[in-house]
Amino acid sequence: MELKELKCLRCGHQWWPRPPLDKPPVRCPVCQSAAWQIPRKPKGG
Repeated sequence: MELKELKCLRCGHQWWPRPPLDKPPVRCPVCQSAAWQIPRKPKGG
């Protein structure tokens, strides 16, 4: 099984996943954001 380094799209933190590897992490270990896989929307418009 190949491990892939994960990256929070909110704060930019990168980390290696911990077991179990079949499910993605619930939140980022640094900023605690549950939306770590969703990039921030630009302000304004």
